[in-house]
Amino acid sequence: MSYRQLFIAKALWLMALSSLLWCVIVYFVFPPIAWVDVDVLDVIGEASTVIMAGIFSSFIAASNMNESTKVRLVAAMLCMFIGGSADFIDEFFVVRHWPALLENSFKTAAALFTLWGMLSLSREAKSSERRADHFRKVSDHLSLLTQIGQKITRTQKLNDIMEVVHSNISELASFDCFRAMIVEGDKLVPKLSRQPAGSLSLSDEALKVFEMMEQWVTKNQTSLYLFDLLRCSEHYLDNEEQQALLHLMANNPQLQHGSVFVVPIQIDGKLIGMLTLFMARKQALDSEQCHNIESIAAYSAVAIHNALRSEALDSKMAKGKL
Repeated sequence: MSYRQLFIAKALWLMALSSLLWCVIVYFVFPPIAWVDVDVLDVIGEASTVIMAGIFSSFIAASNMNESTKVRLVAAMLCMFIGGSADFIDEFFVVRHWPALLENSFKTAAALFTLWGMLSLSREAKSSERRADHFRKVSDHLSLLTQIGQKITRTQKLNDIMEVVHSNISELASFDCFRAMIVEGDKLVPKLSRQPAGSLSLSDEALKVFEMMEQWVTKNQTSLYLFDLLRCSEHYLDNEEQQALLHLMANNPQLQHGSVFVVPIQIDGKLIGMLTLFMARKQALDSEQCHNIESIAAYSAVAIHNALRSEALDSKMAKGKL
């Protein structure tokens, strides 16, 4: 048990011990006041302060607040208890200015500890609100991906799967070119290519740039995001590939400083397809969008695998009938 936890757990004992010690000192040092001169209302008031400090201390110790907040608020109650008990004893003994000095000192300390604890409690509440907001966003994010996954996995034909993938990615990110490919034999065969209306038309020569990135992904079996095509590609391509890329981009200015995101579609570690997105601007995707697109690729892998098996089976059956 840490010192903080020990202090919180033993706060009531500390209160009782401090009051008992104060009583013993006053009893043996100062003369008592005659009972007829005792102010009953003051006694009740100070007794209420002492009792409430003890009750609130127990309540704080049993709460689920942060440990540092508990320490500060329990310390405030302890100071309030000692100050109240000092003034309570002053009602029965002639101790002149000492009780007032103790009471004011400890109650001032209690006010400061309370303020400190309330500030800590306010920060804790804001932190909890941020965490709750984060969990809500994560929950909404997972719900969205689950819905997309259900749409994809319910689709059976390969071309329809590609269309569903394209439409869902279109809702998550803005792009200037979308390519979806399937592995047939040892080659990537384009199955779907889309460019939104109003975007610059890309030449066949420009598409060779994407093919270079797709070859890199095929070789490394991992996603590739170049948020600045001209600057970032040098970290992934060798010198010969880099020179070829620079030549292609010199003839295609719309590619310069654009962003490319290539995602492999894999099942059981085997590459079965690929998604390529091109955006004619730098840093076109944030980390959440990249994660969403990778999740869609993972969902589509199962559906594409099943569709390819179904097509292969249908082809065998058709050949058997012939």
